[in-house]
Amino acid sequence: MRSTLTFQRLCFLFLLSLTLAGCKKQQSADTPTILGLPSTVAYLGVDYYYDFGAYGGDNLLTYSLSNAPSWMALENTTNKVRPGIILHGVPGITGGRLGSADLGQFKNIGIYATDGSLLGGSTFNVQVKWNALSLSPTTTVTEGKAYEPASTTSSKNATTNCDMPATDVTGTLTDTGITTYDSSGAAIGLTQKTFKTYPIVIPVTLTKPSVEPVAVAFQLTSKYNYKACKQGATPHPPGQPQDRGCEFSDTNRQFAQLKRDVVASTGTLPSTPSYLSYNADQLSGLLTIPAGKSTCYIRLEVTDDDFAELPETFSLNLTEVRQGLASFSTSDGGQDSDVITIQDNEPTVTFSTTSDYVSKGTSAEYTAHLSAAQTVDTSVYLGADTTTTLSASDYSFEDATGQPLPYNKLVFPAGLQDVNFKVAIKNPLSSSGSFIDDRLLTVFPDMFLGFGRSNFAGAGTNAYIDIYVNEWLSRTQVGSSGGFEPESMAVGDSGHVFLGGADGGKLNLKMYDRTGVDQTSTELQPSALSFPGNQTNVRLAYGSKSIKVSSSTSISRRELAIGFSTDTAIGSSFTQSGGTDVAVSLLKRDDSASTYTNEWSYQSGSSANDTLTSIGLDANNNVYLGGETTGSWGGVTPKGGNDIFLELLNNGSTVGSTTWSTLLGTSTDETLAALLPLGTNVYPVGTTSGYLATQDNNGPYGGVDGFFENLSSPADTPKIYQFGTSQDDLVKAAAFGTGQQLWVIGDGYANYVAASNNQFQDPPTISNALNGFVATYSTSRALLGVTTLSDSNALANIHLTAIVPHGETAFIGGYIDTGGSFQDGVTAQHQDLILAELDNSTRGTISETWRLQQDDGIDERVVALGLYNGRKLVALVRQGADGVGPYTYQIRTYKLDGTELTKP
Repeated sequence: MRSTLTFQRLCFLFLLSLTLAGCKKQQSADTPTILGLPSTVAYLGVDYYYDFGAYGGDNLLTYSLSNAPSWMALENTTNKVRPGIILHGVPGITGGRLGSADLGQFKNIGIYATDGSLLGGSTFNVQVKWNALSLSPTTTVTEGKAYEPASTTSSKNATTNCDMPATDVTGTLTDTGITTYDSSGAAIGLTQKTFKTYPIVIPVTLTKPSVEPVAVAFQLTSKYNYKACKQGATPHPPGQPQDRGCEFSDTNRQFAQLKRDVVASTGTLPSTPSYLSYNADQLSGLLTIPAGKSTCYIRLEVTDDDFAELPETFSLNLTEVRQGLASFSTSDGGQDSDVITIQDNEPTVTFSTTSDYVSKGTSAEYTAHLSAAQTVDTSVYLGADTTTTLSASDYSFEDATGQPLPYNKLVFPAGLQDVNFKVAIKNPLSSSGSFIDDRLLTVFPDMFLGFGRSNFAGAGTNAYIDIYVNEWLSRTQVGSSGGFEPESMAVGDSGHVFLGGADGGKLNLKMYDRTGVDQTSTELQPSALSFPGNQTNVRLAYGSKSIKVSSSTSISRRELAIGFSTDTAIGSSFTQSGGTDVAVSLLKRDDSASTYTNEWSYQSGSSANDTLTSIGLDANNNVYLGGETTGSWGGVTPKGGNDIFLELLNNGSTVGSTTWSTLLGTSTDETLAALLPLGTNVYPVGTTSGYLATQDNNGPYGGVDGFFENLSSPADTPKIYQFGTSQDDLVKAAAFGTGQQLWVIGDGYANYVAASNNQFQDPPTISNALNGFVATYSTSRALLGVTTLSDSNALANIHLTAIVPHGETAFIGGYIDTGGSFQDGVTAQHQDLILAELDNSTRGTISETWRLQQDDGIDERVVALGLYNGRKLVALVRQGADGVGPYTYQIRTYKLDGTELTKP
């Protein structure tokens, strides 16, 4: 408002204007302007208001609305009392109580202010929505425990929340329909029991507090169906004994039974909140959210029975809004159902291991562990799943003394948590066959038999034992001096073990099935590998690949590559290059075939003597050959001394053709210990007496060093990494593990420790005896770990000869000289076979899992190691004094913990 000018003030302004040489005109008023922005969203039944103001104009401002919905109005039209004016309404209630007719979008609503001459304002839109009711989409509760939603004290005490129902008391429920069973599991009658019930509290929330009460009906439902039975089971109506195949069928066991596992109310809990009421069916009720409140609670009761059960689900559903303006439809932003999972609280059983090998005709003892000791005897039935190659007659359960367990029931006496039992594997087994895997028996708590029984335990996490049946029972002699002397081994499908070597200067290949039976004449057809001349340095590589035989069908093709040195052309299609050449044959067996057949053969060489030392197969079963030569290879001039040749043969449409070949070396001698395909690359690993390194300018370090290279073709820029100490470091074998982790083993007189420059520490501590070393590298040449394997007394030599990776661990094999102690408490009276498992899962360190030293009264050494399906270690062992002989050769198998499965 503008004040009235007094006469004195008018005179003063007049004189002032004369002084300033003239009068100015009065400034015009600003156009009225609305302050603030109204909300663009409103909800049915919820207060909507806009406390706004304005400025401008030259007189008292008056306000008005245009194009407004009927539920919207101005509380005052002038600002005589206070500076703000309230725009107010309740959609669905004010303006004629139109209910859901007020839903929708209202556009271009105008608010205007005028002083009588000037007019100003703005427009806005409002979307009216349902006030949505929501339940939690999923909730998990536990038998025997009260449940209330996770919330802070402040939110529970918020003025818009109802009082929480009591959760610190229990109710009771009497179940008159509990099925009783005989010892065989047959339903024989009904009994009744009274159990405690524990309250669970589920919040129901409105998006906004309503100005009027909102009442919503709720209902419990479950997908449990007494007619959903296993095949052969007979459904019975509720109130009669339930066949176990119905009550605990695969379908029903995951769903709660209403009025048994859960009720809305038993009527035995303390007084119910005034906003909550239940129906006589115990499964439904009504929740009324008072005006001004946004969250109230439905209290349910879960039965604390004494049966072991799987997690069971039921649903709490909002079914009908019976008072007020609200919606629980998901299309309106609501949530009409809460799927509630009841976790069982009975004790659970786990086992001392999850995997084991047991030889047929023997038994193994295991420990069953109860999660908590009980005040009464608690039982569990032992069950088992068998593969199609093993039947129920092939095994039995026994107590710790070897006596049969009646009905396979294991009892935990009151107060005890651990009970031992045995699993016995019969011999002979009910079926056999060569091209099948080791038979599998999976032992577990048989919940199906335990369901519904008092004082039976449930199954804990990972409560199973995968028992693989070992059928190779004895150490098998596979060769001897003067006859077949195997020098290479490959482990294939179905536990087959392939051995390659020479017999009287002729190539020989043998094949044993998973039981240790020689299948060479029936499944291998060795006549296909009969070549003229003499063959030596036999090497094997095994692989499989998928072959597409039609647009929709693929088969698995197993392939075995046999490489060797030869002094004669192996056939009329080949020419001897001079001296000793190298050759390879590839055998194959498809899914439906019962024998391996020769796919193709190939020969190549230089004018000098070529010695094959390694062979490999990549993912496409292309064949890599590698070895040592003094001649030219792939057009590359000899470097001097023994060089390393590499050759890739294509196993595609043109089989046995050379893709590329090359030569690697220095003016001194090189040896090749391993040729390792990886993807489209190949990694030669070996030793050098010179300087090979092209990567990081590393080496030479003195004596004989190790090296490895990453190569995809001869045109590659060499990436040779050299490593070692000032002593001779002789690489003996290498292999790739999980994550492209390169394992390298060898021996030397150093104590091997990693240095900060990604190399071995030097100068090393010199050892009095030969030590084994194990190092791991990434494909980018980072040293991931190094360790030394030595005699505990540092007196005897350690020789590492073989390695096979398993995940991020690796199994190492070799031998220790007489007088040495590799395993605590064992002193070698001869050259003793040694095995160890090493772990490089923690980068930067290599730790030992276990060590084994076997002294069998004769000199022994590991020639080769293989791994069958990541479960069983296979070793080719030579017996006889090193360099003296005579020799005999054996196959032995071991569990992954070093326990031998084959016996002398």
